[in-house]
Amino acid sequence: MKTSISLFIVMATISCSLNAQVTHTITLNVNTTILNTGDQNGAFSFSVSAGTVSENINDKKNFTIFVNEGDTVEWEGVSSSGALVQIDEISYVNEVNSSDIFRRPQMPGRLSNGKKKVKVKVEKEKKGKSYTYNIAFSIGTSSFNIDPKIRVEE
Repeated sequence: MKTSISLFIVMATISCSLNAQVTHTITLNVNTTILNTGDQNGAFSFSVSAGTVSENINDKKNFTIFVNEGDTVEWEGVSSSGALVQIDEISYVNEVNSSDIFRRPQMPGRLSNGKKKVKVKVEKEKKGKSYTYNIAFSIGTSSFNIDPKIRVEE
């Protein structure tokens, strides 16, 4: 009897671990020295939290993160000069024959420790699809937009 109960607990633990939701932190890195020269292409890059799978991390247009349904994604910004990078909004780019990956098409940034960030959960029934989304962000009085991608794994 004890063996059966122990085996059940082990199997339940493994099952829960395989389906555990993960929080993926995506950091938009802004090199303000390069940005001040007018080179927006070279001024922006991304980094991701440990355990987050991504590709094209240095290509702001083709940067893609890989997530699972139910995972949480948080976007934040940092700059090389210490200037505040405010993530003003994350919005889903509506594509033909596609449904929203997030609960709402637009999620405004919310203040957290003096910085705006966006944190959202990936909706269900999105497996095997890629989505383009827009990051609207600001540094001081200047506003910028980047359209990277997110892929929900099978």
